Amino acid sequence: MINPKISVIIPVYGAEKYIRKCIESVVNQTLKEIEIIIINDGTRDNSMKIVNEYSDDERIKIINKKNGGISSVRNLGIKEAKGKYIYFIDNDDFIKLDILENLYEKAEKYFLDIVFFDINVYSDKLKKIIKIWQDTNFKEDKIYTGEQYLEQYFLGRGCPSVCNKLCKRDLYIKNNIFYPENLKYGEDGSTLVKLMAESYRIGKVDERGYYYRKSSTSATKEKNIKLSEYLIAYDITIDYLKEKNKNFLKKYLKTYKYTYVYKLLFNYDYNKTKNNYVKKVYKEFFKDIKKIELSNLSLKDKIIVKLYKININLGNFIIKLYLFIKRIQNKE
Repeated sequence: MINPKISVIIPVYGAEKYIRKCIESVVNQTLKEIEIIIINDGTRDNSMKIVNEYSDDERIKIINKKNGGISSVRNLGIKEAKGKYIYFIDNDDFIKLDILENLYEKAEKYFLDIVFFDINVYSDKLKKIIKIWQDTNFKEDKIYTGEQYLEQYFLGRGCPSVCNKLCKRDLYIKNNIFYPENLKYGEDGSTLVKLMAESYRIGKVDERGYYYRKSSTSATKEKNIKLSEYLIAYDITIDYLKEKNKNFLKKYLKTYKYTYVYKLLFNYDYNKTKNNYVKKVYKEFFKDIKKIELSNLSLKDKIIVKLYKININLGNFIIKLYLFIKRIQNKE
């Protein structure tokens, strides 16, 4: 297709159970002037047999490559894309049939660099939507700068996924922004901060247009790898902001460190890790937490910080209790 409005990039790896639903949700979009780039990341199952059933659709371009991970797929997709905007969808998820049209119309009408929307978290086990992920404190009738978005994001009010964002392709190309191929985890949030830092006009479509399939929890070993890589992604983000001299964000960095590491505490038991880098980060975290400014935090975050300021062991106990309750709920 010549001059597509949007390039949709779909990675394919180990998704034979879900890939049809994913592709169907894209090819049947009400916005027809789209380019669909499907990239085989060396999958070993029958996913590509299903993908090839759609090869007659002239909007679809199929690329085969050796396995390199999600970041390598996204980077290749960015380079191959011809659309004015880029949209990513993961191969086991699906989207609302009119979401791309709604995003495109909003972006064009208000000259936006990025448009975002909300995510439904869908449980395969329970066969229902169990949670909503969203960028909170944002209104549909307002336009935001990158600084205004990141102010909220650094306070823990932003969704780190790129799958609920439509971005101008030029935002990637002109600023040389690509996904870190050495990371399996945390690459979304790290790259998102870079994109937002370079954006001038950002808007929201008040829709829950993305369906994210929630899988079962990973093994402890995998969780420790995740924890380490999420912390590396944080360092990449901070290094980028310093390199680009984004001075307007300096006052938020300590709070961002708190909200970022704190969220990891609520998902991974750092006490079980043997990774020295992870241990070092958490040691610094507990040292710095007394310097955190409370005024911009949510009530829940204020309580947690106050507990840590009173006694680190008390804060750790509350988090361990939370993780224990969460594990029980996930088994139900």
